[in-house]
Amino acid sequence: MSQGGIASGGTGPGGLGIQTITGNTGGAISPDGSNNINVTGTTLYTATGNAGTHTITINPLVNAYPVTPYVVGPVGQAGYQTIQSAINAAQASGVNSTVYILPQGSPYTENLTLYSNVELKGSIGQVDNQFVQIIGTHTPPTSGQFTSYGIWYKGTTACFSSNAVGTTTFNFFNVITEITGVGYTFNLPNWNGQINIFDYLQEDTGTNGFLNNASGTTGVVVINSAIGLTAKNATALINGAVEWDNMLIAIKCQYGGTGTYININGGCLFLNTQTFTGSSFSTIVNSSFQTGTNAAIVNNSSGQISLNEVNISSSAVNVIQGTGPVQLGNVDFNTNSGISSTVSATYSRAIGRMTPYIVGTTGTFTTIQAAINAANANGGGVVYIQPGAYTENLTLFSGVDLYGISAVSQNQGVSISITGTHTPPSSGHIGFNSICFISTTNVFFSNAAGSTHIVFLNCESAVQNGYFLNLPNWTGILEIFDNNPSTAGAPFAVNDGGINNTGGATLFMFSAAVGSGTNIMNLSGLVVVGQASINCPVNFKNGSNISVQDMQFVGTVTFSGNATGAFDTCNFYGGASPAITMSSSAAIRISTSTIQSTNNPAITGTGAGVLTIGDITFLNNSNISNSLTTAFVSTLAQVIGGGIPVVTVGGASSNMATNTAYQSNNVLVVSLLLPNVANVGDIIQVFGLGAGGWKITQNAGQKIHINASTTTVGLGGSLASTNQFNSVTLRCAVTNTDFTAVSSVGTITVV
Repeated sequence: MSQGGIASGGTGPGGLGIQTITGNTGGAISPDGSNNINVTGTTLYTATGNAGTHTITINPLVNAYPVTPYVVGPVGQAGYQTIQSAINAAQASGVNSTVYILPQGSPYTENLTLYSNVELKGSIGQVDNQFVQIIGTHTPPTSGQFTSYGIWYKGTTACFSSNAVGTTTFNFFNVITEITGVGYTFNLPNWNGQINIFDYLQEDTGTNGFLNNASGTTGVVVINSAIGLTAKNATALINGAVEWDNMLIAIKCQYGGTGTYININGGCLFLNTQTFTGSSFSTIVNSSFQTGTNAAIVNNSSGQISLNEVNISSSAVNVIQGTGPVQLGNVDFNTNSGISSTVSATYSRAIGRMTPYIVGTTGTFTTIQAAINAANANGGGVVYIQPGAYTENLTLFSGVDLYGISAVSQNQGVSISITGTHTPPSSGHIGFNSICFISTTNVFFSNAAGSTHIVFLNCESAVQNGYFLNLPNWTGILEIFDNNPSTAGAPFAVNDGGINNTGGATLFMFSAAVGSGTNIMNLSGLVVVGQASINCPVNFKNGSNISVQDMQFVGTVTFSGNATGAFDTCNFYGGASPAITMSSSAAIRISTSTIQSTNNPAITGTGAGVLTIGDITFLNNSNISNSLTTAFVSTLAQVIGGGIPVVTVGGASSNMATNTAYQSNNVLVVSLLLPNVANVGDIIQVFGLGAGGWKITQNAGQKIHINASTTTVGLGGSLASTNQFNSVTLRCAVTNTDFTAVSSVGTITVV
């Protein structure tokens, strides 16, 4: 029975009482013969009367929001009309949450106070009238992480501002920012956290310096993005490590810090002067400067800048200025080529080469280690490796990167392969490009608690039995882009666990694959992954904080310790093993994903954390272990305005969860077990499709009331269909034990 109320039409103090009640639709309603008008709720809403105030309040029930109650938009389309109110409610819930913001209410004008692990999601398309726009200046949390997708942030002098000595990690995907006056997207002068940005656009309306981190040590990773579109007289103040990839940088940047590493990779275009201070070390590769009358580079750092395959177009008298050391490899000067006499310039160009550290038959070194040692002795640089097969156990150094050529695929005839086990430096930065690594055990190995930032681009690995990165105690950042493990049989059967780390290392991986075989990958820090594949079992261990989109997992995915995170649009292939083992004490959310496992149950474990799943397609077994605490949600249902998720059961049996509908689809009877845990008011729907029909079974102490009948208490009781299209809707009447059939179709057998 839905909740509701009764409005009396009797004579009141005014003599007439209530004559009619008129809703949004349907016309006026008159009282019945007893002078009553019923005001009823639904399965999603409750109507509550208050005699003292003469009001009837209609509120949504908890299950009116199957994805999350934190949806922001116009009245009638969302539960919250302000973003801050949704953020506050999400924070008060005490679990990792997402606030969804509908574009129909955009633009939103609010100065937001943000919280760790409450992420904001807008729309996806980068078209002005499809983007969610938020106008205001927002205060970030001082620790943890903040993630945002598909939002246009607009402010007068700052989008995000704080004078705190914060350590929060920012993750932005498909975001636009705009400053209409003079200021910074990120005004965080004392921040010591990390900013990671992918597919980003900084609009040109005002004068936007992007980042003010004058007294902090914030690291910045920006990929496939534009910081401005035309040259602006604005300056970013950056004092942490920097990674630019495939970027347009239209503003001036001042890079500082003590011993920080600035890594500017291929595809970057600078429209204004880049200045280096402090003791930062910098590598600029495959990039261009088009700075007009301004100098391209000013190096006032005591650390060296290495330029390789760089094109400089500037009409300044001295296009490179400053007092620090600059090493020039292949650098093309399209206009002026002057270098200030105060610059300590060295030239590493060989004929037609961008570095003297060339390994190969026509190179200056016959072994990779000899070239690495020479580069390290000269303060760093890039080692280029000519095509060939090399067998060496390398000792690597910070600031010495290894580059091959782009044709790296082993399955198409590998150009450059290195067979051996290599030792990374324990601090600093190192990068690898277009190399195939081969090992019978581990490609990279160290037991040190190293903090080195390691980057792989367009590489490949073949591990006979071990790990690509066996770095159990590592704490640094690991970045993997466009990488692949070799297939089994090339050059040997591959059993590669990919990454072995329990020290809390951060992993960023995009458009890549790691692992192959049965060795278990271990991850333990911040994990941000998109459009990638893990082709071996993986254990997200204690300390893991996960954000994954468009991912394929081949092998059991395990959550242990206090691992927490969110998985969207993923495929989980467990084979004959469980697809997922939930052993974490923290919350895990999986949505809009496919789960394929013939194991019963497909999702197992004993973790105390809440496993929230929504819009999941089970291709084989759909059972979930009864020992887990689960919540079922539906992203689709929220978008279209209501409903509960539907699980199609094609196997012989399934364990049911509350607030979920089950469709039986088997030529034999499908056995459906009531959940052990149910709250008063929770519902379960069962309807048939397959010819075998369905049977609802019970746990100890449970019973079902239907019409005037009640099932036998406990394991012996059941309800069963007599026709393949019979259905029944149950509502929990007594916590965990008693269920009442509030509706049914067809003749139901009661045992």
